[in-house]
Amino acid sequence: MHEFTIACSVVEEVERIAKEHMALSVSKVFLKIGPFSCIDTNTLSFAFDALKEGRKLLGGAELLFLKGEGDEVIIERVELDV
Repeated sequence: MHEFTIACSVVEEVERIAKEHMALSVSKVFLKIGPFSCIDTNTLSFAFDALKEGRKLLGGAELLFLKGEGDEVIIERVELDV
């Protein structure tokens, strides 16, 4: 279940970005995921939701998916409340 590991990395990176920009919170995280990444988006969403609990910056963040190419998994965009 590599979705949990990916969710951990996404949470850490998004928190870093939010702190760097002195954001009050994160509202949306857009992930671009390719069809050959073998990622189950339902499992990734579940892991992300579990990991964001209790985190001030990510508490209300919504994880959204965009179609990518190949096996890419990229944080495409993060919407911050500043």
